[in-house]
Amino acid sequence: MTRARDVANLIGSGNYSSTTFTATAGQTAFTISHTQGFVQVFMNGLLLDETVDYTSNGSAVTLTSGAAAGDEIEVVAYNTFSVGDALPKSGGTMSGDLTIDTNTFHVDVADNRVGIGTTTPLRSLHVSGAGDTGLMLQTTNAVDDKEIWEIQAAGDASNHANLIMRTRVNAGTGGSEAMRINNNGVVTMPYQPAFLAVGNAGNTAYSAGAIIGILNEQFDKGNNFDTSNGRFTAPVAGAYCFNYAFFSYSSGKQFTIKKNGHDITPSDTHGIATAHTTNAMTGSSTVLYLAANDYVNVGFRSGNSGNVYVNHCHFAGFLVG
Repeated sequence: MTRARDVANLIGSGNYSSTTFTATAGQTAFTISHTQGFVQVFMNGLLLDETVDYTSNGSAVTLTSGAAAGDEIEVVAYNTFSVGDALPKSGGTMSGDLTIDTNTFHVDVADNRVGIGTTTPLRSLHVSGAGDTGLMLQTTNAVDDKEIWEIQAAGDASNHANLIMRTRVNAGTGGSEAMRINNNGVVTMPYQPAFLAVGNAGNTAYSAGAIIGILNEQFDKGNNFDTSNGRFTAPVAGAYCFNYAFFSYSSGKQFTIKKNGHDITPSDTHGIATAHTTNAMTGSSTVLYLAANDYVNVGFRSGNSGNVYVNHCHFAGFLVG
């Protein structure tokens, strides 16, 4: 014997009510308010067939054949229901805020804002979450669909927010940080490398073509200047501007910027300076294109040697672009 109340969970989300009558001999009509088409009738526990065994008109159920005295007639009336805000397959609109899970995704219609991880978005698109929170952009035109840009908002050791752009490979793993803007609006990656060093020694004699060690670092944005040998190493390929100044003990001596341990092109007068008088400052500047990991020093040009008051010298450079 199957009763409606035993399978109510199969009838969707509608509620129902059950009313039981004890029939008199030959009784056919049983008064009960209901919605036509949303009713089931049982006689002594057996489900009757509508139109064959009974009819209904919204106010009463009428049996086709009269019941016997004492028959139990159960009428189960269902409330009508519909799926709220359902969209048709061909598209449509809905009204009101939309929230998925607690705050996984939220649409705020009052302010026309979308929140991911928050139900109170403060901007047109507001992404919020503990730890590193970001957006991932992936191109399907890349090799194996593995080239991805990720934009993160990440905290640092001082609990300041940093905006980070990161390259990712292999479906979101690996890669490296490409750019970082700290909470003061300063670009700290890819370092925008810049440095300034001054001499920390007195009058020093150097052999022909020697590198002059200007080692006292004043600042080093990106940590690319080596205080052990006075060498700047390019972190990324690009155009770099360098300048230097020496206090030469002797006149007629030439100084130069050295790339990868060698004088820059001899025919290039940029970056080459000549001390025209004794005990005088001389210097130069130039822009060099460096590949990543190229390094630059300053010193005497090949064939030139002499004494330098190192504590009056400086060497500086920065990435142009």
